[in-house]
Amino acid sequence: MLLLSSAQVEYCNVTRRAAAPGENLTGIIYQDKLFVQGECFSQAERKIAAEHCRQKLEQNVMCLLTEDATGFTVWYEGKDLALAELPSTKDSTASNNLENLVLAMQDSDKINVKDRWHNLKLFPQCFIASEAVAWLMNTQNISKQQALNLGEQLIQAGLIQSVNGQPFQDGLGLYRFSSKISTHQSFQLTRDHSDKHQSFRLTL
Repeated sequence: MLLLSSAQVEYCNVTRRAAAPGENLTGIIYQDKLFVQGECFSQAERKIAAEHCRQKLEQNVMCLLTEDATGFTVWYEGKDLALAELPSTKDSTASNNLENLVLAMQDSDKINVKDRWHNLKLFPQCFIASEAVAWLMNTQNISKQQALNLGEQLIQAGLIQSVNGQPFQDGLGLYRFSSKISTHQSFQLTRDHSDKHQSFRLTL
């Protein structure tokens, strides 16, 4: 089993050649091979993650295990994988919509931004990826994979950032809002009163 640090791989977005356009997945490049993201484990689950990979390798499933500040991630090699192209964020209308989306995220009480300790290191003013993914799915009425793709667009646009340089992925990863977004910028939102906690829906 090969255990790598996050600095030893190149993060990217991948797609399966038979997939519909826009169905992008989180991936990595290692030794010129493409891998797609699999299971995620916390730092406390190190032995479980290692045993999981060993079992996969015994089944002749090629996989890697990476470690970062938040835990371990399993990556699977795929012969049908190809590098994916993200939609451009240079268009002014698209950029404004993404900025409005981030402002709505900042305003939500479902995404908890605070200083977080992890492995004896303090990460100031961060939120957990899983909360952001759930919020995107619920407020934008999209699938989990679409939420991941949208989160990656926010990173590419410089509106959010990973504390350790990773792409946007579900789990316990920590992310920050970029300082380029002001919480006082105006944006158009409609309140959705169907949620008893009162959610926000972005008008795109």
